Amino acid sequence: MITLYEMTYALTSAYGVYIIYKLMNIFFEEPRTTKTRELISYVVYYVLSSALFFFIRVPFVMMTANIIMFFLLSLNYHSNLKRRMIFSFLAYMVLMVVEVMVSVATGYFHIQIFKESEYGSILGLVIVRIVSLVVVITISRFKNIKKEIPTSNFSWVNSIIISFGSLYFLILFMDKGNLEHLNVFLLVLWVLTINIMLVEAYDNLYKEFLSKSKKLILQEQNKSYEKQLAIMQESAKNTQTLNHDIKNHVITLRYLQGNGEYDNMRKYLDNLAKSVYDKKNFSSSGNYAIDSILNFKLQQVVDMGGKANTEVIIPKDITVSDFDMTVILGNLIDNSIRALKVSEEQGEISVRIKYIKSNIIITVINSFDGNVKYKDGKLQTTKVDSKNHGIGLLNVKEAVERNNGHMDIQYDEKKFKVTVLLPLQ
Repeated sequence: MITLYEMTYALTSAYGVYIIYKLMNIFFEEPRTTKTRELISYVVYYVLSSALFFFIRVPFVMMTANIIMFFLLSLNYHSNLKRRMIFSFLAYMVLMVVEVMVSVATGYFHIQIFKESEYGSILGLVIVRIVSLVVVITISRFKNIKKEIPTSNFSWVNSIIISFGSLYFLILFMDKGNLEHLNVFLLVLWVLTINIMLVEAYDNLYKEFLSKSKKLILQEQNKSYEKQLAIMQESAKNTQTLNHDIKNHVITLRYLQGNGEYDNMRKYLDNLAKSVYDKKNFSSSGNYAIDSILNFKLQQVVDMGGKANTEVIIPKDITVSDFDMTVILGNLIDNSIRALKVSEEQGEISVRIKYIKSNIIITVINSFDGNVKYKDGKLQTTKVDSKNHGIGLLNVKEAVERNNGHMDIQYDEKKFKVTVLLPLQ
């Protein structure tokens, strides 16, 4: 017959599954499955973990099974293998250490890892869920945990070693059972602190990554501004030169016309036009960030023998910051230029920026070789400088989300199209 302790375990475990769900949503981004499948996976976890408790109840077996099931639960969410491994393990470690700490606090401090558990405190079961919820709420203040950033394999391996190492020492000392009550409690608290510090370390790593990204973007923006200024100065210089020599040009043209030398006259006019329009002005919307990026980067397309077309129809003042606009436009056009460089045919880039119903709609279309590589459901780069390129792609996503916008990608065998919608406040 089922005991009161077992009934309490079954009830509190249901709430424990909810806590696991909250923790997974702190560590990982939006689900990659439907809500129904996500719900079913947590119900299956509840059934399997309860079965382990009722029929086996050996701490080591339950621990191993739970680590595997936590990893399987992480498959509900968009992420890569390294993140799944470390954060599913960290999620389990945090909740498991809370259980051990409460067990010790309620008088059960000789936990036999490889034998059937004899713990039977009903109050302890309730306290475990309360403390677990408090810990999860504490971890939720780290807002950047779920953000993916380029991280070396060495850093990931270190994180796994530290977390597994803390678990190993916990098992080692708990299984001996000859430590004082206070020492056991402090040991468990130390292990919990280590794992929470790993979470905080990742959060701080993202902040450093974001700071580095902003510096790179500001450098790119400054280059664009400098190039735009150079284009404007060169255009003004050509105009001044033309105005200064206009009388001489008129005399020469009249002479060619009077002598019927129309072919030479046409060539002369072509050279005259080239001196004024050698550097094309792709955008003159009045928005300095947009004009700078387009005029600077699309001139690169022309210089490399490609074609560039623009259509910019927007208000002069928009609520999207110059910083975010530089991030979005700069990286999208950089990706397009990269695609043109690897294409065997003459490349073309088309950029349209329009104001429609209180939204800024940016459309970037470029020709490409038709090769698209996916990994973990995400577009991958083949760029040599893949680390900085990865930073760029992440920043585009961040900038779009920061403005409550949406990005859509479409492509066929010849054209690659990215559309960004940015609602104006």
